[in-house]
Amino acid sequence: MGKGCAGFGIKNGVFSRREDNHQEMTNENIIRKIAALLARADQEQNDNEHEREIALRQANYLLAKYGLDIATLTKEQQEAAQGSMYESEDPIGRAIWKAGIYSSIAKLHNCTCIRSPQNQSIHVLGRKSMVDVARSIADWVIRSIEREMPIAWDAVEGKASINRRSFHTSFGNGASSAVSDTVDRILVDRKKGRIGDEQLSRSQALVLSNQDKRALQESEDYLKKLYPHLRSGSGSRSGSDKGYAAGRTFGASLSLHNQITRKGSVRRALKSSDMRLNGPKLRNK
Repeated sequence: MGKGCAGFGIKNGVFSRREDNHQEMTNENIIRKIAALLARADQEQNDNEHEREIALRQANYLLAKYGLDIATLTKEQQEAAQGSMYESEDPIGRAIWKAGIYSSIAKLHNCTCIRSPQNQSIHVLGRKSMVDVARSIADWVIRSIEREMPIAWDAVEGKASINRRSFHTSFGNGASSAVSDTVDRILVDRKKGRIGDEQLSRSQALVLSNQDKRALQESEDYLKKLYPHLRSGSGSRSGSDKGYAAGRTFGASLSLHNQITRKGSVRRALKSSDMRLNGPKLRNK
């Protein structure tokens, strides 16, 4: 076996117990580093905007780098590095827009989701390490949106004719829709070999694209195995045009890829005439 395999914990074509444990520990360290960076990027825990931007940029760099490293491994090595197939469960209440956030972020990390209306929870399915990362980022995005809701509500003009609960639901729907659009753009860029500001070679892009397809298909197959009789869930309508527009603006400001950049103003969105009543339904499984 050549030297190239030594770094992946291979001896004579098989994993040694010691090296396998070392690989798992390395994986755990990566997850811990990403979680720590996301904590530093949290406005509640860090009031320095510049540091928050740097922390989120570093977290996404690790995610991209980790994905590229995984793409170079064999199937057996990937399983050892990413862990077994796994299903998580997180409470989200009745807010369907939160399920939309989880679904988008899960897709970004080659996982899939299913919502349980009875338990008011969301399940993320995929390789355990990717599930853990997706859950951490989805939780961060949701908390960011929830913190912005009262700020947007305070900026509303003519509150007498607007229901606050409807406004918050619409804000969440708008933000979730914008996050979904951002994820779709990132995935299109990934297929072309663009990760943030870096351009991969054509061969690297092909390897990464194939890895993404295999990993996502694996997650979807695992979902079908556990839940062979899935039904489409109900959607969530937006009853406040101002809430939906403000949510879209805020959701679009979360880049998810390099850093947090507030590209638009919530206050400006609330005063804009270009608002949409009853935005697109958020679909969930």
